[in-house]
Amino acid sequence: MIHITIKYDEWFDIQIEGHAGYAPKGSDIVCAAVSTLYQTMAQTIQTRSYGEMKHVRSNDGFEHVRIHDVAREGLGVITAFVIGCEAVSKAYPVYVTVHNELT
Repeated sequence: MIHITIKYDEWFDIQIEGHAGYAPKGSDIVCAAVSTLYQTMAQTIQTRSYGEMKHVRSNDGFEHVRIHDVAREGLGVITAFVIGCEAVSKAYPVYVTVHNELT
């Protein structure tokens, strides 16, 4: 199962942990969906300079980033990431959980 936690304490704190287990590694559409949402958010924040992003830890099945000094456009990118993750969790509740402390 993938566990996604989103917090805010002067920094946006986003942690993604685990593998969905929906299908074999390399063919798992649930993992691919979460990975795509995360990579799109991270690349957009970094390449567009929408905030300061710090990788706390990154390895197989685990991503932890903190984002600070977020521009208005960056808030939209983070919001889209959260909405997308919640939609994946709703569609595949056995494989993804989202703990969103922003709401």
